[in-house]
Amino acid sequence: MSGDDTLPETYRPRPAGRQKPQMNRGKRPLNLRSEMAIWAALKAVTLTLALTAISVVTITAHIERESHDDVAILANDVAQNFDHRMSQSYRMMEMAVGLDVLRDRWASPYQKSAALANLQITFADCLWIGLTDRQGIVTATGDGRREGSDAHLEPWFVEGSRRAMIGDLHRPQDMGLALQPIGEVERVIDLARPVRDPLGNVTGVLGASISWKWAQEFRAMLLRNRSGTAGIEILVTDRSGRILIGPSQLIDRTIKFAPDAVLALRHNANGMPAPGALDSRIGLANTLRLKVTAWPDDGDYISAVGTGAGYQDFPGLGWNIVVRQPRAIAYAPADLIRDRLVMVGIGLAVLSPPQSAA
Repeated sequence: MSGDDTLPETYRPRPAGRQKPQMNRGKRPLNLRSEMAIWAALKAVTLTLALTAISVVTITAHIERESHDDVAILANDVAQNFDHRMSQSYRMMEMAVGLDVLRDRWASPYQKSAALANLQITFADCLWIGLTDRQGIVTATGDGRREGSDAHLEPWFVEGSRRAMIGDLHRPQDMGLALQPIGEVERVIDLARPVRDPLGNVTGVLGASISWKWAQEFRAMLLRNRSGTAGIEILVTDRSGRILIGPSQLIDRTIKFAPDAVLALRHNANGMPAPGALDSRIGLANTLRLKVTAWPDDGDYISAVGTGAGYQDFPGLGWNIVVRQPRAIAYAPADLIRDRLVMVGIGLAVLSPPQSAA
């Protein structure tokens, strides 16, 4: 009997070729119910994420569209209000050249000056109004300034002797009227019309200088009323895009415009909005025809451009009303809702209870 035979079986050396049997550690195959539960959970997660993504896109697009509509409505409204206000001065000139005392070549300068003074007092925007003879000599004014001076080379007389004239916005010292600005008036507009006697012969030119201070006050009022809309700015440019009214650092700088092809497609041949093409709130006028292609300060903005189209017999100034808002501010509500929807969607997907297997 060998020494190994006396050892307990546990301590006996194993034969060289024998290995300890291994336990089967492989995963138990899933039954059909378990597989169905996993697939159901995956479907629920996928559906939740898909619905969240659709909601994010839809709501974000709606809010962004609302932001664009807001600036478009404001630009359209401001353009129309500017035209309405200027039409009052335009009609004032039309009424004035029809006054008998101004058409009567035999009326005294005193009588004509008295009539002009009444007009200047009645129309608060009128800084100066004067009448010339056919040679361009100022014969009567509303406040006595420039009486007897020669205006035959000044644009308002040259153009006004032929037809109704509307000048560009400019500083008072740039024109021949040598006005002393009232208050803080910085810009004026020249209006002029030929004066005809009862037989239709031109006897002189009626010219006026119209203050643009009301436009600055109107712009400031709109911005105050929209104080809850952060970052909104209103700028007024001439036909070439030169900024006439706006933040001081942008005055006389240029905005580049281009025709808005999308809006052009939404209008019919008569220039009116096609039915259903635009939101009903901004389909009220055909003033929104341009878009901004470059800003002088290189900012990133959403914007709308309203161009004055005139009012009644007033042909309009052709200026552009630009309303802009930084894109980051305009889209902030959409970004906030998007982030919250994404978090809710992820939370629902994670917490979706899988179906238990029996």
